[in-house]
Amino acid sequence: MNEGKTILPYQLFFLLIQTQIGVSVVSLPHDVFNTAKGDGWISVLLTGVVVQCIIFMYIFLIQRFPNSSWKQICETLFGKIIGKFIVFLYIVYFLCLTSITLAKYALLLSAWMMPRTPSWVLLLLMLIIVFYIFTEKLETIAQFYVLTSVILLVYVGVNIYAWKEANLTFIFPIGKSGVPHILEGIIEVFPSFSGIELLLIFHIYIRAEKKEILKIATISNVCLTFFYTFITFTSLVFLSPEELKLVPEPVLYLVKSFSFKIIERPDLIFTSIWIVLVATTLTTFLYATKYLSLHLYKRGKPRFVTIFLLVVCYIAAISLRNTYTLQTVLDYFIYAVIVFMVVIPLISFLITFIFSKKEVEP
Repeated sequence: MNEGKTILPYQLFFLLIQTQIGVSVVSLPHDVFNTAKGDGWISVLLTGVVVQCIIFMYIFLIQRFPNSSWKQICETLFGKIIGKFIVFLYIVYFLCLTSITLAKYALLLSAWMMPRTPSWVLLLLMLIIVFYIFTEKLETIAQFYVLTSVILLVYVGVNIYAWKEANLTFIFPIGKSGVPHILEGIIEVFPSFSGIELLLIFHIYIRAEKKEILKIATISNVCLTFFYTFITFTSLVFLSPEELKLVPEPVLYLVKSFSFKIIERPDLIFTSIWIVLVATTLTTFLYATKYLSLHLYKRGKPRFVTIFLLVVCYIAAISLRNTYTLQTVLDYFIYAVIVFMVVIPLISFLITFIFSKKEVEP
């Protein structure tokens, strides 16, 4: 899978955006409201600030190891045995992330669009789509993401339209939930930013200087933060606190409340568009899993690894088809996201900084 410097800077922007905006975008306002109430939009903004600090940390590591893969970086910093074990944990992490995203997609689609279609059919159809995309080269996948990013404008347009019925009193007084709850809300928002880890994994394939990578990653994070904040803020001023407690997917509920003369069920069209975002997220996570697997097990055959990963994700997603089971897993998986997005890279950063570790010249 060594493709050389294949990703252009603008493609990196869309790769990050399309990966991070996935299944959680429709439920984010509800999730953060449960903790931070009407100040949930502040939690989203603060999460963006935290993620920006993480990006700075990633770029520092990339600058010290410009031509090393994530596996090589881990082996240099922790030794071969521990380094390989960390890479293996990342493989498991991305597999779990893919399976959870897939399971959540099936539950939401069953609830909002296809209640009589068996979950195993929905999962199978999605994996067929993902298989068709992620077997391509990374450059081709990034180009596809550039084309499909136009659908994000639909999200923005829908939320702008909702402002005609906005009630700003729902969020006043600002700060009423208290600083502890606002900070706790950051933990709820964090999984929605998962995917930024790809900077560490795919940095050797980006055709740009490290400063330009930092610039693109920062721009994508700013855009994503304001996108999430806008959607969350709109849901908070459109739905009353009592309604937000009862609606797990406020973004879809918001669209369903609209009525047009030409379109009777705009929520069905919106859900169909949302499926594309889920597919791009799943594709990137699976590609990262495949990439790490082939680097860890160099004798592995790409086709066999691809089929194996799809089967594992399919089985895991089916086992999570119960709403209660999935929510229980999500409650614990939040901490796994923090570990792999923050803790492990932070330890790597500290080892690199304290012991002046850097890439060994060949």
